[in-house]
Amino acid sequence: MAAWGAHLQKRGHRVIAFQVPDIGIAAQRAGLEFCAIGEKQYPLGTLAKLDKKFGHSSGVAGVSYALKRSSQYCQIALEEAPADGLRRACDILESAFHTKRARISRFAATSPSGESIRARD
Repeated sequence: MAAWGAHLQKRGHRVIAFQVPDIGIAAQRAGLEFCAIGEKQYPLGTLAKLDKKFGHSSGVAGVSYALKRSSQYCQIALEEAPADGLRRACDILESAFHTKRARISRFAATSPSGESIRARD
């Protein structure tokens, strides 16, 4: 998050990290603006406890735990982050996806049989 934010700032963008309170110090150290979300569900100090629990998980239980936490983070972001900020984030991701797709389609590839193929734009 910090590296991506710094990169965007260098390109002239205003970057605000919408995250749980435990991330605030790291975001601010990286020079990013910070807006806490999920303060009720994730009060300061919660991530260390949850990460410790995750560290003791493995296999299906570990994957299940990770997915549950990811789902909770997404729900918090959708409920608490400003709608305008989420819309912009979606626009940025969509733009990045299309740019990456365009770059990939410019490269020629070789099929398993050795014949030259090229993705179409």
